[in-house]
Amino acid sequence: MLESTLLALAKKWGVSLDVEADALQLTALDGSVWVLEKPTSSSVFTLYTYLDVRLDDQQDYQSWLSLNGQRDRLGCAWIAYQSNQLCLGITLPKEIIDETQLEHLFENLHALRRDVSTYQPSEQKVVSDLNTHTHSSIAFV
Repeated sequence: MLESTLLALAKKWGVSLDVEADALQLTALDGSVWVLEKPTSSSVFTLYTYLDVRLDDQQDYQSWLSLNGQRDRLGCAWIAYQSNQLCLGITLPKEIIDETQLEHLFENLHALRRDVSTYQPSEQKVVSDLNTHTHSSIAFV
C-alpha cells in the first residue's frame, strides 16, 4: 500500500523514486532534505528531516528535546538527536496512509519544521534559571 502511495505522489510531484528501497531521500524546493524509512521487516514508516539549529551546551539539548512534551505544538511528531544533529519526524503504521494523507503529512511536517526553527532555547533557559535560583520546581515568567 505505501509503495503505491509513494508511486502516485512521485508521479504527481514529477520525481522518480525507488519505492522498493527501505529508505528514500527527497529534497524539498526549499532545500530541506527529507528521509522516509520503510523497512520491509516493520509495519511502520518514519519520515524525518534534520533541523538546522546550533546547540551550544547541554541546556540547549535539554530545551530542544523538552519540546517533545508540547503535544499542542508537535502533535504526533517528535524531535530526536541523531547523527550529531536534531531531527523532526513522525512514525506511523504503513497501512493507514493514502496519497492525500501522505501529501498532507509532508506539508504539515514542513510547516512544523518552519515553526520549530524559530524556537529559541533561551526561552526555556529563563525558566530553568528561575528554577535553579529559586530552588523551586515552579517558576513564573
